[in-house]
Amino acid sequence: MATAISGLTSLEQVGTTYVNARHAIRSIAFLKANRLRRPDLVLTFGLPLVDAKGAGLSQAESYSAHEEVYLAALDLDDAPLAKRCIEVLAGRFPGSFRVRTLQAMAQEAGGRFNEALSAYNAILEDDPANTLVMKRRVAVLESMGNTTAAAQALVEYLALYSSDGDAWLQLGKIYLVDSQYRKAAFCYEELLLLAPTNHVFHTKYADILYTLGGPDVKTARKYYAHSLNICPQNNARALYGLMMCCQAMASAGPARSKDKDDARKTAALLEFASTQLEQMYAGKASVSDSTVLSRMLEGLA
Repeated sequence: MATAISGLTSLEQVGTTYVNARHAIRSIAFLKANRLRRPDLVLTFGLPLVDAKGAGLSQAESYSAHEEVYLAALDLDDAPLAKRCIEVLAGRFPGSFRVRTLQAMAQEAGGRFNEALSAYNAILEDDPANTLVMKRRVAVLESMGNTTAAAQALVEYLALYSSDGDAWLQLGKIYLVDSQYRKAAFCYEELLLLAPTNHVFHTKYADILYTLGGPDVKTARKYYAHSLNICPQNNARALYGLMMCCQAMASAGPARSKDKDDARKTAALLEFASTQLEQMYAGKASVSDSTVLSRMLEGLA
């Protein structure tokens, strides 16, 4: 659900044309609050504010507009506009951490990663707990292909800000790319603590456990089931995962399924997942897709 800003609750209400300064400020605030990366709209609403040179705006509103337009200009590779905005900000706040960070972001956007990294490191020497700079540093390291250093930088960040779900998610992705599944699993465990009702996290954690194999497959089965319990509709990925876990456990024999009750549960869950997938595809998939699914289910029987 979108975050409402001064009566604005959707992009339709924001619109695509400049109306007046108040509407423009509210529109930019709406885009920012809802994390909508629309530099085109930011320029539509922000350029008239910048061109007006603060007329009718408070100083805080004027400088905020310059910063948002600057970031949008970087996104759209409009170097002259970015330079124009940063000169205003640097003239008003010379040497501030914020301006230094914005200048480093221009180096980053231009592909000058070593320069940007040096600038971020210099800022962190003066302000070690600067969250924005710590995150930008991670982004630069990833852009340079140094995933090991990026992961270490995220670990250091999370030691200070352990409730940042986005950081745990990014760290988990890095570990998955590097095939460090145990470490990736830990990241998703933290995400589940932060968002226990997010079915996607349950499914992804189960994916990792299934990949690890062995006794972790049984735990994966439980988390796929949790995902389906939270989101029972249109959750094909969890159904596929549950089906594969049950098939793996059934084919493992007594070594992994000593308990007869558990074996019956596995068989029941396998039948449930297979039936649900068949019903899902019967209603929404093409004939060819349904045929492929039927053949796959036959192979798992």
